[in-house]
Amino acid sequence: MDAQEIRQFSPDDLTPEVLAMTLEEFLESDLEDYEYVKGELVPAPPTSAEHGRISTNLFLPLGVYVRENQFSKTVTVYRSETNITLLTRDDTLTGEDVVEGFSCQVAELFE
Repeated sequence: MDAQEIRQFSPDDLTPEVLAMTLEEFLESDLEDYEYVKGELVPAPPTSAEHGRISTNLFLPLGVYVRENQFSKTVTVYRSETNITLLTRDDTLTGEDVVEGFSCQVAELFE
């Protein structure tokens, strides 16, 4: 199955045969509301107004805390339980193969 075929599917058309695809096929498809996990499509959980409210309740105080305390200004990247990297303000945080093309100076996160 090539990417052209995948783009023609809607979520209602997904069958077990379509649920397995390569990452490249998934990224080229127009499928929404799915996540790509270990070579398979998994329905993404829907968000709700409550989810947004809870997220805001977390982000606002956390942002204030970070600005007021100016903790070690580091970012810890967990790729697995054993592959852990500590980035300092002089490093660049990248999306690696998860969010290809994304990059941000760690220092910018603490401005």
